[in-house]
Amino acid sequence: MRNNIWIFPLFISVIIIVTAGCSATKVATGPIKDIDGNVYTSVKIGDQEWLRENLKTTRYNDGTPIPNVTDVTEWRHIDAPAYVWYNNDISNKEPYGALYNWHAPGSRPDICPPGWRVPTDEDWKKLEGYLGMTTDQIEGTAMRGTDQGGKLKEAGNAHWAGENEGGTNEAGLTLLPSGRIESNVVFGGLTTGATFWTATETSFSCAYYRHFSTGSAQIGRNPNGEKKFGLAVRCIRK
Repeated sequence: MRNNIWIFPLFISVIIIVTAGCSATKVATGPIKDIDGNVYTSVKIGDQEWLRENLKTTRYNDGTPIPNVTDVTEWRHIDAPAYVWYNNDISNKEPYGALYNWHAPGSRPDICPPGWRVPTDEDWKKLEGYLGMTTDQIEGTAMRGTDQGGKLKEAGNAHWAGENEGGTNEAGLTLLPSGRIESNVVFGGLTTGATFWTATETSFSCAYYRHFSTGSAQIGRNPNGEKKFGLAVRCIRK
C-alpha cells in the first residue's frame, strides 16, 4: 500500500455567494487548503458554505495517514479508515477526488480542511429545502424532489456522460460524477453517478448518503449505505 501525496501551489481561491434566486456572485477570499496542500474553493448557499470540489486528502489534519487500500480482500474486511483513487489510478485524483469508506470521514472530525467538517444528513436536508424541496420530499428516501439535483450538478458534458438531466449548476456546487466502489471493490459510475457520504450513521454497518445521476435531476437519499462502500466527500463550513 502506498499513499500518493501531491502538493499544489498556493493561489487565491474564490467563494461564490448564492442568493435566494440562486444567482452567483464571485468574491475573492483566502485559500482553503487541506494538509496535503490541495486547494479548494467554496460556495455559499443560503446560510451554508460548501466546498466546490471533492475531498482529496490522504491524511487527517494532525498528519495521521489514511491507508490507501487497493487490495480487494483487505478492503472487504477492513473496519477502519481507508481510501482509493477511482480504478486505483491516481490520475483520477483530478478532478474527482478520493473515494473513502465511511470510517475515514465518519470516525474522525478532522478529515476536512481546518474550519470545515463532513456534512450530516440534516445539513443535506437543509440544503435541499433551500433549493425548493417540500418537507415530505426531504424526509423521503430514494430519488426525491424535482430539479434540486440538477441545480447542484455541473452543467454540460465535460464530465457527465449522456443527457445530464437538469444539470444547470444554478446553485454553484458543481457536483461531478466521481463514481463509487461497492463493498466488494467493484468500481462503477464514473461519468454517470456521484455519491457522497454523510456523517450520519443509521446502524453499526450503515450510514446515510446522497446520490446524483446523469439521468435524473432529483437527489437520492439512502440510509443503507454500507460503510464499506467507497464514496466521495464534500465538506461544509463549521
